[in-house]
Amino acid sequence: WPRPNQGTRKDGIGIFGGAQGFGGTFDGQNYTIQNRTNSFLNTQRSPTGAGAAPPIFKNIVLSNVFIRPHFLVQLTGRTAAVMPSMYSGTRRTFLNIHAYGTVTNSGISGGLIGGGEDVTVSNCTFTGSVFGGGNTGGLIGSMIGESTVMVSTATADVRHTGTPGGGLVGFLGGDAMLDQCSAGGDVTKVGNIEYTGGLVGLVKGNVTIRKCFATGDIIRSGTSGQGAGLVGGTEGSFNILIEDCYSTGNNTSTATMGPGRNGGFVSNFGRSIGAGTHLINRCYSKGDVGSASGGGFMGRDSGAGNAASVMISNSFTSGSTAANNSAGFANSSGFGVTIGNCYWTNSATSDLNATKVVNEEYFYNFANAPLDTWDFVTVWGFDGASDPCLQWQSAGCLPAVLPDVGTVVIIR
Repeated sequence: WPRPNQGTRKDGIGIFGGAQGFGGTFDGQNYTIQNRTNSFLNTQRSPTGAGAAPPIFKNIVLSNVFIRPHFLVQLTGRTAAVMPSMYSGTRRTFLNIHAYGTVTNSGISGGLIGGGEDVTVSNCTFTGSVFGGGNTGGLIGSMIGESTVMVSTATADVRHTGTPGGGLVGFLGGDAMLDQCSAGGDVTKVGNIEYTGGLVGLVKGNVTIRKCFATGDIIRSGTSGQGAGLVGGTEGSFNILIEDCYSTGNNTSTATMGPGRNGGFVSNFGRSIGAGTHLINRCYSKGDVGSASGGGFMGRDSGAGNAASVMISNSFTSGSTAANNSAGFANSSGFGVTIGNCYWTNSATSDLNATKVVNEEYFYNFANAPLDTWDFVTVWGFDGASDPCLQWQSAGCLPAVLPDVGTVVIIR
């Protein structure tokens, strides 16, 4: 509980600075707590003692919060509405927690959690604004260890002055997983820094991102930097899978980073990959890319020439590019990347890695490559009048009705 010398401050649950921590279950019963100016939970140590139960926090609503750092109750540089940081050693679970307001800091910041390790987050949201330095995210600033975030979302405008920054999570590492999550706010990068993503800023671990999406724009000041509609970048000797995801936000800045690594879906893909495998499968982007040297879907990979380790498959982009000489799908010339069964529809004039769809008649014919290899029964939906969608998105994205062989039209 709060220290005596904190005066009239009413700080969060948990013992600060001691050897113990909260164990068991805290159930807020969906009551609303209003107008907090400090985190609801103090930085948490692991519970101690025989039979100590892992902490579970659930059914908590925080309204009109304005969270800022406090030198007595928050680990230096970490700020969040629910928990600024936590010690390793015990898995913590956050269920059905919703916060509304503003979180601001010069260091690690997240709408709900500043820095998390070995944490489970389910059905949680943050709505508002998050301002921070590096490792800044609309829901979580930094998440590592065996962590899982599922069915959770951030509708927050995120502004970060250090790297990385993301609409949902700033930094995603360890053996973490995002499942059925989304981000809906704009993400603004301040200065010439790397890794800005509509969903995640930087992925650097054995990470899986599945059935997630982002709709906010990527806005960057400065003369250089990189970003993308879903993931700012992937890096390191890890096995990374991004599957069945999409982004619709625009990458508005004309800033470049030599060579241009700005993309509609992912920017710097496969950097310093070593022995790892970085894979994107069954994904799409619809946002416009403002950088003239970027790529409609992918910016530029930084792989070490091992094309078998950096792969994009069964994906498309329909967003426009700033210049016709931008890469229609991926700016990857001279680097190791395998791109298969992918296409683009924008005005770019060249891309050796994917198929350009030149007219709707071609695009709407399942017998034409690369659509002839796609799964329109269990994965993709298609109505013959618009871009394909992923069936998990909504009830309106129904399995496609495949044409009879006799309806095939050959485009010359």
